[in-house]
Parts: sequence; structure tokens; C-alpha cells
Amino acid sequence: MRLRVMVAVALLAMVSPCLVEAQSITGTVRQQTTGSPVEAAQVFLEGINLGGLTQSNGQYLIVNVPLGTHTLTVQSLGYRTESVTVTVAAGQTVTQNIFLSQQALQLDEVVVTGTAAASRVREIGNSVAVLDASIAEVQPITNVSDLLRGRVAGVVLQQGTGDAGTASTIKIRGSSTMRTVNDGPLIYIDGIRVSNRMESGPSRGSDVSRIDDMDPAMIESIEIIKGPAAATLYGTEAANGVINIKTKRGAIGAAQWNFTTR
Repeated sequence: MRLRVMVAVALLAMVSPCLVEAQSITGTVRQQTTGSPVEAAQVFLEGINLGGLTQSNGQYLIVNVPLGTHTLTVQSLGYRTESVTVTVAAGQTVTQNIFLSQQALQLDEVVVTGTAAASRVREIGNSVAVLDASIAEVQPITNVSDLLRGRVAGVVLQQGTGDAGTASTIKIRGSSTMRTVNDGPLIYIDGIRVSNRMESGPSRGSDVSRIDDMDPAMIESIEIIKGPAAATLYGTEAANGVINIKTKRGAIGAAQWNFTTR
């Protein structure tokens, strides 16, 4: 009889640790809208070094979960983080399915600097104004000068002689005394520098600019870097500011056609 008691005590000693570590949490992580499984989502218990990733079918398994109430958190890129409270009893396998809703990622605004790579607006520290050129589709705008006129603070366009085809002089924060030949801003189109010099027109005293030859309807946006601080990105020639013109490009989706009548 005594031998039987000792054997029973030994078996209990061997089984008790297994019961303590037998708790687990399992389930499936799916998209809330489509119900499709979410692969490689991070599932973990907050405050405890326990967790893992979901499989291709969205299933996950966390073993050796301590007894008690825990906070189960699921994270995945492009989805909103979800947390639920799970209570685990001795020897229990808890099934907890979780649905994730998609969330748009907030990216930093990027400005094309014309240098080797684009820069974030908050990193360059310069005053940058962005003009949406979509207004050229609904307003009677015939050239780039008309697109800039009166729409950006600190940018002034001075009309020439008034003859047909005469270009306007672009001034950013007034005239500069640092250059005597050409005090106009530098002009870039899709990262490529173009001439910003005023050329002689058909009549005496009239000047034309090649920038006005560009169709405003082909422009997506215009970025204007004001002041001498632009020289930190483009060199001393940019002491009078920089105008970056970004043209429209193809986008993913169905084909669209736009036309205007005047």
C-alpha cells in the first residue's frame, strides 16, 4: 500500500508541470471586409515574451501561456492594430479569432529637389510652396505665367511690354542684388534643369520665355522653394529661388480621357 502511494505522488509530480504549461491560445486572423486570411501578422501577449506570426492561412498558435487574463495584440503592416482580452484557465486551449481593418499609411510629404534623390519637406528646412495645377483644366489659363500669377505668396510676375507673346518676369521675394545678369529663379522640369533666361522677342524691347511654351494642362504640380535658402540644395545660382515643375504621368486604373471646349 505504501508503495502505491509513493508511485501516485511521483506521477502527480511529473504531471503537474505539464498541466501548468499546457495552456495555449490559437485562432485565425482575417481581413474584416473580405474575410481573407492575413499572413505574417504579429500576434503577441503584452507584457509577456510570448508570440508569433500567422501562417499563410491566417492561423496562429501561442503555447505555454500562463494562467490568468492577458491582452492579446495583433499587428500587421497596412492594418489597424487590434487588442482583445483573453482569459486562460488551467489546461485550456483558448480559440480567439481576430479581424483586422485596413488602415492607410500616413507618409511624409516629399518634395522633388532636383538633386540625387527626393527629400522630405521637414528635413530640408526651406520654405516650400506647392501649387496644384489642376486648376488649368477649369480656368482659362494659357501659359505657366498665368498659372503662377497671384496664386503663391511671395511670387510676383511683372508683365513686359504688353505685346502679344511677351513673357512675364518671375520674381520670388523681390529682386536680388546678388546677380546682375539674370535674377530669375532656377527652373526644373521633372528634375531636369531648363533655361530660365529671357530671350529677345520679335519686336524691339520685347522678351519671351521658353517656360511659357509649356502647356499648363500637362503639369501636375509646381513646387516653389523661396529665398536664398534654396542655395543649400542647388548651389549659389539658386539664390533667387527654385521652381520645380512636375508633369503628369500615367496611373494605375482604367483609361480616362479629358477634354475642354472654349
